[in-house]
Amino acid sequence: MKRPFASIGFTYLIALLAAIFAGVNASVVLGISCLLLSLLLFCRKSTPKRLSALVLTAGIAFFAYFGAYQINVSPVSALDDSDATVSGTVTELPSEAYGRFYYVIETDSVMPEDGTVESSDIPQRLKIRVSSTNAIELEAYDRLTAKVHLSKPTGSDEGLNTRNYYAAKNIYLTGFIYDYQPYTVTPGESHPFYYYALKVRERMTEALRALLPPRQSGLVCGVLLGDKSGLDEAVRDNFQITGVSHMLSVSGMHMAIIGQFLLWALLYFGIPKRGAALAASVGVFCFMAVTGFVPSVVRSGVMSILYLLGIGIRKQADPINSLGFAMLVLTVPNPFAAGDTGLLLSFSATLGILLFSGRIQARLNRWTESIGVLKRLFRGLNSTIAATVSATVFTSPIVALTFGELSLVAPLSNLLMEFPADIMLLCGFLTSIFYYIPVINFLAMPFGLGAGIAANYLMECAAWLANLPMASIPVTQEVLLISLIVFAAASVVIVMIRWEGFRLRLTACTTAFLLVFTALGAGFEQEALEIGVLNTGNGSSVVLIRDQQAAVLCSGGGNGAYSRIDAYLRSRGIGRLDYLLISQVDKKTSSGASRLIEEYHPETILVSDQKLPQDKLRRALENRAGVYYFSSRNQTVLWEDLVISVLANKSESWISFTVGQEKFLICPAGGDVADLPEADRDCNFCIAGDTPENAYGLRGDYTILTMYQAEAIEAQEALSNIKIHELVTSKQGNVVISVSETGVTIDTEY
Repeated sequence: MKRPFASIGFTYLIALLAAIFAGVNASVVLGISCLLLSLLLFCRKSTPKRLSALVLTAGIAFFAYFGAYQINVSPVSALDDSDATVSGTVTELPSEAYGRFYYVIETDSVMPEDGTVESSDIPQRLKIRVSSTNAIELEAYDRLTAKVHLSKPTGSDEGLNTRNYYAAKNIYLTGFIYDYQPYTVTPGESHPFYYYALKVRERMTEALRALLPPRQSGLVCGVLLGDKSGLDEAVRDNFQITGVSHMLSVSGMHMAIIGQFLLWALLYFGIPKRGAALAASVGVFCFMAVTGFVPSVVRSGVMSILYLLGIGIRKQADPINSLGFAMLVLTVPNPFAAGDTGLLLSFSATLGILLFSGRIQARLNRWTESIGVLKRLFRGLNSTIAATVSATVFTSPIVALTFGELSLVAPLSNLLMEFPADIMLLCGFLTSIFYYIPVINFLAMPFGLGAGIAANYLMECAAWLANLPMASIPVTQEVLLISLIVFAAASVVIVMIRWEGFRLRLTACTTAFLLVFTALGAGFEQEALEIGVLNTGNGSSVVLIRDQQAAVLCSGGGNGAYSRIDAYLRSRGIGRLDYLLISQVDKKTSSGASRLIEEYHPETILVSDQKLPQDKLRRALENRAGVYYFSSRNQTVLWEDLVISVLANKSESWISFTVGQEKFLICPAGGDVADLPEADRDCNFCIAGDTPENAYGLRGDYTILTMYQAEAIEAQEALSNIKIHELVTSKQGNVVISVSETGVTIDTEY
């Protein structure tokens, strides 16, 4: 079998990905089917044995997924939505996001609190990710004992979502620490190799943050170390919209640059080539440890090490075979690694470049052969264009599948940003190294300056491209499914037909069809009113959409509220707002609201008549038409049948909106139901970002809790008189409600 690792590794990955989407039960059926088909093909003499081996590989992958689920996921299901006292070792650096602090713990003791689950029935050695409201003074490999509320990560067992993202890291439970309960921290007694890698990562991060402003250092740390905790939300969104989010995953580009730099430096100081290659491979492994051994890092690191070892033993490694081997190294120990989005983006980009970049570059070189003096310049440009197009085409399906949108500016953005990202990566690496070398630490300044300039360029370029009309278009599941079927059929025909001219024409026609079909699919009008209740921390952010018209209702929300609203609007192809309601003005909401105004230019803005601070929101509202203030009751009619009402009482504002027979009520932070008129207490859906006082006075069918899980538990008890209170955005993701003449449907998305 030619390239056995590539054939087996790719087949194994694709089968695992199919199992992730099909589900654990379907994977058994698929596994049995593949084994039977493999046996049938093996018995047929006319069938190549390679085909039988690949089908057998797929069957093994399906059973591996089923086995991993039964061993790792099923035993911990009993702990979902339960309290337990856990003891274990913190194995990663603590991180902060959205006002909370996060810790990854490898437990050695899990003691359920409610008595419904016996500790003997559950595994004691687990890897969990927990959060706390207040920072806990500890460092990596300290021991922590605390009372924790545990639950499965947000999402379902099928598809690319948060739950499978954590499963790829061997994390099957998340939770929060009860802040009012005592906890103990014990300094670690022994420190493994990984501890020192984490300390190096911490030092590198500190160096970059010391020399660069927060936005620039956040981007450099994200690209160099994969640490996205300090990454600005707007920058993250712009990278996603422009189709360059793969730059934020430590990938082959990172490892190639680091590996080649280490090899060059060792050769420069007189180390023999074989010794330099072997030493550089050790350096790449150490850098893998520093960046956390996440799946995309391991994939690119294994390929780089194989390449360097090939130099060391004077044997060139086959890159496609190395890619397949790297996928086996990742997915055999942990089948859930196939669901890691960063790994899939890294894998697909690398595969596209390996398969098609050389061919595209050769064709472009033939077209520019007659240019003469500028021929060498165009050869370098052709190489960049070829790699960009190859990577973009192969990563686009993953991006559409994961984020629900397709970037139309991805080829241009990759072309404009790839080389500056390489410069920023290398300068950031050298900055963090030179910063700690006493004699030459002054060199950290110029390299830090270079990293900062490159970071500024990347952020400005991404922002400019993201604001272009039709920079990205939403892709529904139906459109994506049809597109994938057409793409697969065309791929089969291209492989079977040997006529090179026909292949090229079919490829061009297929690409054009997919782009036009996706664009048309994004513009299909919808008659139903879509109501998106978003997962924005503590506080409520509600998006109303009908026929590509949109309104946003803001009642509090965490620091990341704007980015969630922006991502939701962009995924629906919304570029402007008809209506924006800001019922609560504080530091957290004013910044996000001002960005909504600047980005989406609402036709009508309704703001609470509170004294606005001298901040971005006040400046955004000055001299703008269509701005209105309310101090008591206000009513607005949108799109003929949508009635939005605001009742301001003391310092709180209750929001209700009605469409047809359905009434929605949004509770403000610190609200008191006793202040709400009796007629306004009845609703079909109660949306609460905070538990109102006298909540027993509310009457409704559903409660949607837009708050962190710690607060949601208390809110569920207070709102127990409402019939159904099982929707919690921090656990189930965005709640999407569709109201039409045929009825009401409720769904969740992650």
